[in-house]
Amino acid sequence: MSVCGAQPVVDYAGALTRVAELTARQLDVFECLGRGMSNRQIAAGLGISEYTVKVHIGKIIDVLGLDSRLQIGIVAYIHMTGCSCGVAEHGAVV
Repeated sequence: MSVCGAQPVVDYAGALTRVAELTARQLDVFECLGRGMSNRQIAAGLGISEYTVKVHIGKIIDVLGLDSRLQIGIVAYIHMTGCSCGVAEHGAVV
């Protein structure tokens, strides 16, 4: 049996439905994360401090019901490309 278990631990499909709840600035940060940018790159690109980027990431995690910036990046990539990337009906990436 897998160490991770059989049940999905991340509701990516649910997170995708909540993207519309992000503010315009949160959406900017969200899309930068989907492009694989670091906090420093995001800050420079948006003209904000790294601290502000971290605050936005925390809010995005809360709104989307996620646990990490990596998970945000996965959801953002799926959102921006339209690629289902294995997101099954139950919301897990398979």
